[in-house]
Amino acid sequence: MKKCTDYISASQIKQFLFCPLAYKYGYVDGIKGKGNEYTAYGSAVHKALQLNFEQKITSGKDLPSREVIDLFEKEFSKIVQEENIFIDSLQGSIFIQAGALTLESYITKIAPTIDPLYCEKKFEVTLKNYPIKILAYVDLITKDDRIIDFKTVGKTWKQQYSKNKVLNDVQVTIYSALFRKVFKKQEKSIEFHILPRGSSECEIIVTDRTEEQIKQVLELATAIEVSIEKGLLIPNIANCPSCAYKDICPKLAIY
Repeated sequence: MKKCTDYISASQIKQFLFCPLAYKYGYVDGIKGKGNEYTAYGSAVHKALQLNFEQKITSGKDLPSREVIDLFEKEFSKIVQEENIFIDSLQGSIFIQAGALTLESYITKIAPTIDPLYCEKKFEVTLKNYPIKILAYVDLITKDDRIIDFKTVGKTWKQQYSKNKVLNDVQVTIYSALFRKVFKKQEKSIEFHILPRGSSECEIIVTDRTEEQIKQVLELATAIEVSIEKGLLIPNIANCPSCAYKDICPKLAIY
């Protein structure tokens, strides 16, 4: 099968594990998944935080929370318009208010504890012992060697980020592998910064990775690369209801 890139990314691995056929639609066929108000919200929160921490690298200070909220509101409206997402004014107002509450809390309580070194740091590394090139963008790397990944979530996030799932999250394991390869040292911690939608109670989940865990994930990435090249892209029917391609994928109707 013809590949669209000469590397495998952390996002590609995550998508393949979600559903190999969804991977094909997104990364081989180049079909953009249909967004919705929730994906628009998540992207807008990430962008607002990104802009805050990018300027903080040089300024040493967070932006005023109102300014970060304004950035979020503009980005949310922009995404909704560009992606032609239907959302009525009342629903839009609810999402804006939810983002304002969450970002106000994060910027005032948690952001001051972060001294960023890199924001949206790009890693592109060819691994010596594995026949793959891996690409990843990490939300934040701090000056004290913390890897931070932002997660915008709904009310049931504690099920999604249970202890077992956090320990086995493939994406941040990739981040850990690339950090150690590039910086020649181990990260201090890996942190999920959980931002529940419409809540002022942001939480931090701290985890770490062993060398054995990293080895297992790199072997998994290599196996995924082989599967992609051979075109072994079998649908994961269990994830059809939440798939961005459910409206175009015939497998949903077949099964």
